Amino acid sequence: MKGQHFLLSPKARTISLNDVFSWSDNKVFRTFCEFRWGSKTKQACPRCSVFDTHQFFKGTKVGMDGKSVPGRWRCKHCHGFFSLTSGTVFNSHKLPLRTLLAAIVLFVNSVKGLSALQMCREIGVSYKTAYVLLQKVRDTLFKERILNPLEGVVEIDGGYLKTAVRKANKKTDRKDLRLEPNQNPLKCVVLALRQRSKDFARGADRSITVILKSENPEDVQAAVERYVRPGSHVFTDGHNAYSALSKHPDYIHEVVNHEEEYQSDDGINQNQAESFFSRMRRLVDGQIHKLAQKHIDLYANEIVFREDWRRTSNGFQFRLVGQKLMRNEPSRSFAKYWQGNKKRNPAIVTAADLRTGNVHPFV
Repeated sequence: MKGQHFLLSPKARTISLNDVFSWSDNKVFRTFCEFRWGSKTKQACPRCSVFDTHQFFKGTKVGMDGKSVPGRWRCKHCHGFFSLTSGTVFNSHKLPLRTLLAAIVLFVNSVKGLSALQMCREIGVSYKTAYVLLQKVRDTLFKERILNPLEGVVEIDGGYLKTAVRKANKKTDRKDLRLEPNQNPLKCVVLALRQRSKDFARGADRSITVILKSENPEDVQAAVERYVRPGSHVFTDGHNAYSALSKHPDYIHEVVNHEEEYQSDDGINQNQAESFFSRMRRLVDGQIHKLAQKHIDLYANEIVFREDWRRTSNGFQFRLVGQKLMRNEPSRSFAKYWQGNKKRNPAIVTAADLRTGNVHPFV
């Protein structure tokens, strides 16, 4: 008898919005403490880094400006003051801690992605607040991505985004969109590299994405050399961009001709890479609809996170995202975003960027 799929089992569902809204204020506060310091009773001073049980001063419900004042600690060693979220992604936050926890639960439970419009309706905030909050989560996941070289069997495929061009009303005025001058200048390709698990039934267990202007031999080869360990088997389709890999001395290149078959008789296929794009297109077409080119790498990496951790419980993912958010510095790209602090460069990288290591899009 075939066993139950993990995602259908109770083990996959270990936290929900009901849980977060039923927690006491103290449990919410202690959950953030665990996210940041891994302890409910000890804290690490952000100034001197001493890990100890520092003196805690309870906050007041109403301060001089009429707003609630959160509690804070005083370091036993350097005597500096710090709060629960100071120096983190949530630095200077205005939302209640419970609302932030609810946002994290919504993010990890939305397996095909989450739009800012849906987020703002779910937690009762403005669209601008929800947008920046989601982008800070994606930005943090991007900073924390694992870029160790893939090995074993690695499937590679490319998926184009920003391809749409508005057609003229009259048929006589329409242009041939097959010609490059008539295509969308923002068109780019997400190159997905996926490492197959040694357990065949588990599919892929690690993924890396690279944003390129187009699928071309030079950029593809640079991406493979940077992110795939020599000696690995590389599975691709018959696109000309991958032809140079057949002559590369460090890789065993296998090709499946999609004009004739989806999988060769030897088991050569790109099913895991295509599965990645299946989920990503549901995010782009079903949730985001319109995305800026300079943020495409964030959305692609969000799918990397969802794919690589898909066989873990939502409670594990909730703790993982919470820890990443509380152990990272304030976002350089999305802090004060609506006040004009929009510092991200386009996400597209070139072969020169990949070879020199200049692949981080932040200024």
